[in-house]
Amino acid sequence: MKKDVFHTRFRITENIDYIVKKGDNLYKIAQLYGLAVKELMSANDLTGTTIYPNQTIVIPRKGENNSFYFEEYVIETHDNMELISKKLNTPINLLMKYNDTSKLNLEENQVLRIPRRRASYVVKPEDSLDDILRSNNLTYDEFIGKNLENWLSPGSTIYVR
Repeated sequence: MKKDVFHTRFRITENIDYIVKKGDNLYKIAQLYGLAVKELMSANDLTGTTIYPNQTIVIPRKGENNSFYFEEYVIETHDNMELISKKLNTPINLLMKYNDTSKLNLEENQVLRIPRRRASYVVKPEDSLDDILRSNNLTYDEFIGKNLENWLSPGSTIYVR
């Protein structure tokens, strides 16, 4: 079977499960994901800042101000980091940064988190939803998934990627 970008399985994740490593602290993790410590504490119902190695914490995906999100890539037979990096046009160092490399075996059906930057668009008075969908090659469902908190009105900023 021919492998190309159209046969790659993706899905956008709402939150990220992060496994705490030795030496991690909430401040370090918050900086890594562009969050405030209190956002991490709130998302994980933490009453203090103490965390432990191998503890799983949730990294919330920010709402409309987030310019960053993750796609998930399901590893296929014969994938390696260089091939995945080229296939997804993502530097290896970013793949390593956002995936737990201590548990990464590159086995079939294992999931990698692929960091992506959001692309935004400012709605103009003459825009229609159909025009926006067509010009950004989006389905209605994709559009809604990217803009749950945004209203479609002139001057509003919406996400198109």
